[in-house]
Amino acid sequence: MLKNTNRLSNNFGALRLIFAVFVILSHSPELVDGNRSREILTTIFGTLSFGELGVDGFFLISGYLITKSLQDSGSVRTYIIKRVLRIYPGYVIAYFLCIAVVGPFVGGHLSTLPAINTLMPLVLLHGPEMQGVFAGTPYPHLNGSMWTIAYEFRCYLLVLAIGLAGLLSHRLFLVTLTAGALTLSALHAHIFGWLPWILGRSLANLISA
Repeated sequence: MLKNTNRLSNNFGALRLIFAVFVILSHSPELVDGNRSREILTTIFGTLSFGELGVDGFFLISGYLITKSLQDSGSVRTYIIKRVLRIYPGYVIAYFLCIAVVGPFVGGHLSTLPAINTLMPLVLLHGPEMQGVFAGTPYPHLNGSMWTIAYEFRCYLLVLAIGLAGLLSHRLFLVTLTAGALTLSALHAHIFGWLPWILGRSLANLISA
């Protein structure tokens, strides 16, 4: 692990707010009828969207903060505890609010939801799901934005593994691995699923941190 550095003032809070607004701007028109072509940046460029900028921005900021957290942690246990406390409390509250409050209000039925279908996704940081919610809409999900949470936590573990291996200071290795991961992602290597995307974003964050 790297040596601790002095805490500096930053505008990460303001940047998070901006990226959150980007996501809202991107998702709002698409949620109406599933037509992404009306999204502002998609209308201009045909491919890029404010949603992609927002998500990538959040992951970039997380790269800085997670690496700093690893540097400031005196042990693996301390780092894991801090990361769990960062993710799970807010996630659990949002999850149960969606299941118990939003779900029944938008057409879902708690009686049809087995306990195992509620608890296992909760442990694995999956988004809340309930049959019947938002029926007839393009995206019948209780909280579609929560899909990023599981990937965020996996990135926590990836940063820890890289730190324990002593590779945070080996920039040539990180650059090479990042280039390979991003190349696979660009070529849509479906055999690897989301792995190239996750590795590429996470390692790029580590290099720039």
